[in-house]
Amino acid sequence: MRTISRKRRFLKWAGLVACVVLFLAMVITPWWYCRYTGQNCGGGLGAGVAGFEYDSGGFHPSVPRGWECRRRDRPTVFLLPESQGGYPVWLIFEVPLWIPLVVIGVPTFLAWRRDRRIPPGYCAKCGYDLTGNVSGRCSECGTPVPRQTAASSAIPQPPEDEGG
Repeated sequence: MRTISRKRRFLKWAGLVACVVLFLAMVITPWWYCRYTGQNCGGGLGAGVAGFEYDSGGFHPSVPRGWECRRRDRPTVFLLPESQGGYPVWLIFEVPLWIPLVVIGVPTFLAWRRDRRIPPGYCAKCGYDLTGNVSGRCSECGTPVPRQTAASSAIPQPPEDEGG
């Protein structure tokens, strides 16, 4: 059986946790939004989007500073970039949350699929059931199979009765 390195095991679990967090954020953000606004920059999550804003001149004084988390009155599907208080925001960067979910999710899914455990008595390459196979090769894909695997997975026969 293959051994999985600690690094790959960590990356698989970290990818799974990141996908769950991103999925939950996608589900929650149409009804809630959270943002942080500093003097010149701000960012947050809302309407299925992660965003970052930067203004070299500073945001308008009417824009509240610090953390703000609020429930929306009605769900919002997608917000377009806006300038704060009529002043232009010099840099707006927004990413819909489904993009990092796909970018992280596909390699995570492939890593989990690659490292799936094949039970004893099955072909290590294709997963075909080798029960009863004594030829030494997988009958599905042709991969050589150790004799002990093929023989140990053979169907046990009841002992023959020698008395007549």
